[in-house]
Amino acid sequence: MKIGIFAKTFSRPTIEDLLEAIAGYEIYSAQFNLSCVGLETLPTNVPEVLARRVIRRKRWMRVSLCSLTLW
Repeated sequence: MKIGIFAKTFSRPTIEDLLEAIAGYEIYSAQFNLSCVGLETLPTNVPEVLARRVIRRKRWMRVSLCSLTLW
């Protein structure tokens, strides 16, 4: 079992800063909310560029986005 946290616990201006803050507490699992990257919690679509940016950065920081908030 891994200890995780809600990503919205940290208020940061960018996905890079957000994941860095999470990893800075040695937490490597988070429930993600798309509002953390400026979208609605349940958007009709997610721009591919943004999705790739999130994926690239989470891999770099070794943070697993284990679930997605949908409300």
